[in-house]
Amino acid sequence: MFWNVTRAAIACAAAGLFIAYAIPAVGRDDGPRITRAIDMTVDAPDDRIALNAGFAELHVDGENETNARPQARGTGTGATRPREAGSIVIHGTVTGFKAAVDGFSVNHQSTGGTTVIAFDEQRTFWTHGLVASFHVLVPADRLLSVKSGAGDVRVGHIERDTNVQLGSGSVMLRDIVGNVTVRDSSGDVLIENASGTVDAHSSSGSVVAHDVRSTLALGSSSGDVSATLQPAWNGASIALETSSGNVALALPPGFTARVDAHTNSGTVHVPAVLAAGVPSATPVRLRSSSGDITVR
Repeated sequence: MFWNVTRAAIACAAAGLFIAYAIPAVGRDDGPRITRAIDMTVDAPDDRIALNAGFAELHVDGENETNARPQARGTGTGATRPREAGSIVIHGTVTGFKAAVDGFSVNHQSTGGTTVIAFDEQRTFWTHGLVASFHVLVPADRLLSVKSGAGDVRVGHIERDTNVQLGSGSVMLRDIVGNVTVRDSSGDVLIENASGTVDAHSSSGSVVAHDVRSTLALGSSSGDVSATLQPAWNGASIALETSSGNVALALPPGFTARVDAHTNSGTVHVPAVLAAGVPSATPVRLRSSSGDITVR
C-alpha cells in the first residue's frame, strides 16, 4: 500500500513538473531568429572597470588615452565609432528568438570607484540558443575585471592589473602590463606577453603562458600546462602544476634555476645543471599527477 501511494505521489509530482515547464511552450512562436545590433558609449570616470555577463563573448581592447581615435569595430555591422578620452565604446550583436533578443540589455553604473557594465539577459524559455558577442574598447590605464558565466573572453593592451573569471569558455590575454589573474572553470587559457605576475588556473583545460616576465603560477585540474619566459624575466618564483596532463617550461639562455620536478606517472626531462641548482637560483616547482615534465 505504502509503495503504491509513494509511486502515485512521484507520478503526480513528475506530472506537475512537466506541466510547469510545458506551459511556456503554449502558443510559442519559434519563428525566424533575429539579430539586433547594440552600440553605445559610456562615461568611465572611475579607476576600475568591471564587465559582467551571464553569457556573452567579450573582446576587450585597451586604448591609451592620448591615442583615443576612431576605430573600426566589427562584430556584425562594421560601424566606425570614435572613443573619446574617459569613455568606453561598446559594439556588438545579439541573435536569437525575438523575445530573448528584446529582453537583452546592456546597463552601466558608477559605484564604489568602479564603472560597472552589465550584459544582462532575461532568463525565459526563449533564451535557449541566444548568441551575444561584444567588442568593448576601454581606456588602457584602468584596472580591469571581466566576469562571465559562459562565452569566450579576449583581452588585449591593458596597462593595469587584469582579472578574468569565467564559468565556461576560453580565455586569451595579450599585451598586459599589469598583473594577471585568471580563473576558468571549463576552458583553455592562453596568455601572451605579460609583464606583471601571472596567476592562471583552469579546472578543465590547458593553461599556456608565452613571453612572461615576472612571477608565474599556472595550474590545471585536467589539461597541459606550459610557459615560456622572456629573456628579461625578473620574477621571484615559477610554479606549473596539473593533475592530469603534461608540463613544459622553456627558459631563456643563461637562466639559473633550482628545479623541483615530480610526476606520479610519466617521465621527467630536466637538464642536469638545473636539477642540481644552487641555493640562490630561482625556485621552480613542476608537478603532474599523470603526465610528462619537460624543461628546456
